[in-house]
Amino acid sequence: MGHEVTRRAALLGLAAAAVSGCSFEPVDFNPPSESPTPTASVDPAKEVDSEYFLRSRDGIAKNLPEGDYGSLVVSTPHFDATLQGWFTGDRLSLETAAQVGEATPLKAPPGYQLAAFTLKGGLPAYVETTEHVVTSELRVGSNRIPLPNLFDKFNPSSGSYLTEWEMFIFSVLPDDQITLEVTDEGQTVSVDLRTGLPVTDEAWNANLGFRERWDITCAPENGTFRRGFTTQPPAELQAQSGEVVLTLRPDSELLPWTPILGWAPEGKQWLVTAMNARIQAGGDVFGQQNINVAQSFTYQDAAGQKIPAAHPESVTTEALARTQVDLMVIWPVSGRDASGVLGINPTGPIEVDYTDYQNIPADFSTPAEPLEFLIEYQPRPRPS
Repeated sequence: MGHEVTRRAALLGLAAAAVSGCSFEPVDFNPPSESPTPTASVDPAKEVDSEYFLRSRDGIAKNLPEGDYGSLVVSTPHFDATLQGWFTGDRLSLETAAQVGEATPLKAPPGYQLAAFTLKGGLPAYVETTEHVVTSELRVGSNRIPLPNLFDKFNPSSGSYLTEWEMFIFSVLPDDQITLEVTDEGQTVSVDLRTGLPVTDEAWNANLGFRERWDITCAPENGTFRRGFTTQPPAELQAQSGEVVLTLRPDSELLPWTPILGWAPEGKQWLVTAMNARIQAGGDVFGQQNINVAQSFTYQDAAGQKIPAAHPESVTTEALARTQVDLMVIWPVSGRDASGVLGINPTGPIEVDYTDYQNIPADFSTPAEPLEFLIEYQPRPRPS
């Protein structure tokens, strides 16, 4: 028993000596890892090609955060818009690209730029028709890109275009000229889409009156002209008396072009005045007067010059009484006066129809008392 214990003790002692005299490294069974290598970041922008062209016509308000902002009015007889933003550069953000349906930012192809601009539709003076057509196009270098039906149609009942906003993004060469051109009634107005500035030529100047809007007041609001007459019948007929009673309520606007007279002379605008004329019969008979409009309706400008009406040449009291015509009187004016005076003194031969006799001449029997209306002009702010 003692021998067994002694041997066991000896073995334990040898084991202890072995442990105390040696050191051990921990064993790692995983292979050593390699040092990480840096990776290039991925550009999220889509590179478009040299023919890239997109037009957004959803009508939703557009913004161009990379671009320049302004409110340049582009207006012609049948078109009205403002250039809201414009841009040329290498890249467009996702915020911009998403507005034309793209899912990533955009970048220009090598050797090219991206161009973009936004337009907001306004309130044209006249509604475009099949007889009066507006042509719009984009000029990029030597290329012309038609832009048909900008803003779709204008809706007079709502006072707005069916599509209120449009946005364009396209590829251009760095040296390409970029212009928006709108042709209407033989005049083409142009805007430089790199600078947002107009091409100030004869056409741009001619359309000034469509870019500027005026509120025109009239005092008094209405007036009535009266003048008595007596017929001069043959001896066998009895003379009859009557009175011309002409009531007017002038309503004016300034326009550089009208469907009736076309473009105003250089440096002038047309003062177009709806007279809202009403004729009443006074006395025993109705006087049929052929009114010489040029002599009867004058405009006196701020310098005191009296300007005869340019349209119409004449109008009859019979046509007014039967509401066969709307008396629309037009004068060529400077468009720069703060006020003017309309003078109205109907002149022209007068006749009367008897029961069995026609075209009996008559003479005026009372003096004329001309009407005067003070016209005042105030700039009208354009809607934002």
